[in-house]
Amino acid sequence: MTTSPQNKVYIIYLIGLIMGGGWACPDNSKPPEKAEPSSSLVAQPAVPTPRQKPELLFSLRIHESSGAISELRLQPEAEFEIEPSQRIEVLANQPLVDFRVRLMDAQERVLPSDEEIVSDAHGTSVNIQLLSPLKPANSLILLVDSQLAHLSNNQGDTYDDFRISLKVRGEPEKPAPPPPPKTKTSKKKAQKRAKR
Repeated sequence: MTTSPQNKVYIIYLIGLIMGGGWACPDNSKPPEKAEPSSSLVAQPAVPTPRQKPELLFSLRIHESSGAISELRLQPEAEFEIEPSQRIEVLANQPLVDFRVRLMDAQERVLPSDEEIVSDAHGTSVNIQLLSPLKPANSLILLVDSQLAHLSNNQGDTYDDFRISLKVRGEPEKPAPPPPPKTKTSKKKAQKRAKR
């Protein structure tokens, strides 16, 4: 039995399908494309956030004449009442660098005192030992300002000057009564007393 050329091609085609050859049917499918990552998942370069300047807070520790210790949290430009004292501590919540602390009377004259300053990573303490105790009803000014350029901490943050008014509790001291006037005695009376 002779087979025509067309039948030969057909038989070869069938053999190819049976054997699983893919040459008879060219694969026109494209390889799967790689999925593009969504823009939200793409790592963005980290932008450093600016460091926030820490708040500068002050408090006052009063060693009262009675032996008690009281503490006040201070607000700038406010007025506070304190007990009579001879020792006051000014406390800051940051280690200060360029600063000075002055306790003044109502005429802004600095009160004579000895000072001791302690500063560490937790803050600054200024111990003011007055040479004479505060008198009741006296008005005072506490000023923390710069010694050279700007009130600042050890990280270079600068702050406005800090100023408060203080009033010492109690009634004003009464002035001492004047000494009694000396009586003038005449020379004659003095001579008579001498003769007796």
